[in-house]
Amino acid sequence: MVAPSQTMTNREYTLSAQISINAIRHLGIVGECNIQWALNTKSEECRVIEVNSRMSRSSALASKVTGYPLPTSQQN
Repeated sequence: MVAPSQTMTNREYTLSAQISINAIRHLGIVGECNIQWALNTKSEECRVIEVNSRMSRSSALASKVTGYPLPTSQQN
């Protein structure tokens, strides 16, 4: 999630989503995850700032501000 996501182009948003999916698969993270990126909009180069295998407080705040729901886990 980018807050506000409206500041990103469709291409930047799609690129960051795909890179995030590839990163969590590579790292073997299962469940909720928080990845913070730095994106150079001119070159489309991405750098990882931080990866947490759980949601951070800033993710909860971003969810509250934007109204975008956080993922939930269901246990059987």
